[in-house]
Amino acid sequence: MPEKVKKNLFSAIAGGLLVFLLLTIVLNGKWNVQKAKADTVTTTVTVVNSAPQWTVYPFEDPVSATTTPTNVGAYVTFKAVATDANADDYFLAVCKSDRVTPNAGAPPTCNDGAWCVSATTTSGTTSTCSYLVQETDTSETYEWYAFVCDAFEGQPLCSSVSQGEGASGSPFVVNHRPNFTSVSNDSPKNPGQTVTWTTVASDPDTLRGGDNIKLFVCSTNEFNPSTGCVGETLATSTFATSNPSASYNIPIPKPDKTYDGYVFIIDEFNLAATGTAQGSNSPWTVNNVPPTVVTSTITIYNWDGATDRLILTTEAGTTTGFKIRYQIIDNNSCWAEGGGSEISNILAYVYRSGIGQAGCDSAGEANNNNCYPEITNFELDSCSGPEQGYIWATTTFTLWYHADPTVTSTPWESDVWKASIKAIDDDGASSDLVEGGEIELDAFLALAIEESAINYGSVIPGEPSEEQTTTIKATGNTGLDQDLGGNPMLCSQPGNCGNSTISVDRQYWYLTSGTEWGAPTSTYQNFLSASTTPVYCQLECPKSTSTTPASKPTYWKIKVETEQARGLYTGLNYFFARMSTSSAW
Repeated sequence: MPEKVKKNLFSAIAGGLLVFLLLTIVLNGKWNVQKAKADTVTTTVTVVNSAPQWTVYPFEDPVSATTTPTNVGAYVTFKAVATDANADDYFLAVCKSDRVTPNAGAPPTCNDGAWCVSATTTSGTTSTCSYLVQETDTSETYEWYAFVCDAFEGQPLCSSVSQGEGASGSPFVVNHRPNFTSVSNDSPKNPGQTVTWTTVASDPDTLRGGDNIKLFVCSTNEFNPSTGCVGETLATSTFATSNPSASYNIPIPKPDKTYDGYVFIIDEFNLAATGTAQGSNSPWTVNNVPPTVVTSTITIYNWDGATDRLILTTEAGTTTGFKIRYQIIDNNSCWAEGGGSEISNILAYVYRSGIGQAGCDSAGEANNNNCYPEITNFELDSCSGPEQGYIWATTTFTLWYHADPTVTSTPWESDVWKASIKAIDDDGASSDLVEGGEIELDAFLALAIEESAINYGSVIPGEPSEEQTTTIKATGNTGLDQDLGGNPMLCSQPGNCGNSTISVDRQYWYLTSGTEWGAPTSTYQNFLSASTTPVYCQLECPKSTSTTPASKPTYWKIKVETEQARGLYTGLNYFFARMSTSSAW
């Protein structure tokens, strides 16, 4: 206040006080005057609207910063606290520039566009608004400017602008999707090998020096960017700046077919890629590989399960029920797509070792004595499914009666019988022909007589009969000598010859036709013995070598005593097989 004004004001006040004092004295001392009445004055004041004030400056929650960007398709959220002196509700407006216009009783308008504007918020409480980051937001950073404006119906006001503070302040940072354009793999591959997927992919962001990206290969078209494949994960890459690749080690076993391989790429912030290859199927193929027969498992069995020797039982025919047991490994598993068997055929070869695998590895080399090729009578054990890489199988085979024996005192006593196996899968791929197992084939002594009777006809006592013949057939697998025996011939016409008999030793056998009855030989007494012991005959019938038995004759004559009673006599002669010396086979 100017000095002159101050002085004048002081003089006026002093003069007024003096008059007041004099008047009081006069009135109280000399005049009888009434006291002054009390009075009132009206007071007025105008309370004006005031802008809300920042209590907590605006911030991003969560923080959208270089190291913690907001993914495209996610929300960036802004929060703040403001207090209004008029206790008005307020709005939080996050604008794209530092210009805002308040609106009476309505949300303010960001002059150059808004990121978001909150709903009305009670003074002193937290206000929130969010912005959904769009695919079209191609920049990596976006500035924001925040205001709080009251909700006054008259002339609302806004606070000063704020961009927050520190990492949670402006700008917010956007993370963009990688671009995944193509994929390929290097299949087909075999079980046990590696199939690799390679990609053409990159990430557009550079703010952090270039974002890393990662490839997933899934068995199904189901993927969660945060956790990976929903189904089986076939392969994953490490993080790379571009073109990630991933490899899958194909297990053993693995069925041969084409499998799905759905491919997905994410960046280091778990944001899924865009592009034509994302989520596409890159099928991969497992090759068919041939099976393998495990040599050490090949075992040959007799029909009764014995493993020391094979025993023939059927004369002049075949004996069946012999078996070969073995294991087959297939890296495509024992299971074929559709539930069938991966192994479609098995060829077995059974032969005498002296012939060898090379001498019995084709159908044209078949020989019932020593080579049984391409036996296909097999049975597979059960297969549990595509995870089982092996299967057991059994081949049943038959031998003819004349198959070569390999036991002692035979021409092949230094040999054994062996087996070779070849397995073929459902695609026609074949294993190697592998040899394994060995077993003896026993000697099978058996004979048959071609004739049903020796009919000496009518004879005169004391005179030899006409020559008769018996023909030995070798119905086993050895050369034969024979032991001969018989019973006395008994009278079949009691009315004529009564109880008369003809001694068995009246029958004479010999090996050269035309020999005289009773003629001595260099080695043998050729009469049948009257004892129970058979007489040895070195017949030397050769071993049979075909399905028609080998044979050799024996000749017979009888000469009855001169006083033999007349009549018909019948008896029974016995022929016992004896293995001849091997040099005579």
